[in-house]
Amino acid sequence: MQEIWFRLCNSFEEEEEADREFWEQMTGREKIEVLEEMRREAWKITGERFEGLRRVARVLEISEDGRRRLLRTLVSR
Repeated sequence: MQEIWFRLCNSFEEEEEADREFWEQMTGREKIEVLEEMRREAWKITGERFEGLRRVARVLEISEDGRRRLLRTLVSR
């Protein structure tokens, strides 16, 4: 059985703070995992085909010491 936790808030401002605290406690990887889970659930409901995130990154600048600097990430489908 999965445990479900909730927090009762008395105002929209308090709810926003609770939401912020919830997301701040997670690592970046955990946030992406939650996003992917929500996408999969949405696709089950809508019947759309599952597609993972596709990213294309381009290095637009290389410094004199050879370090690369990513200036832009392009997301395409």
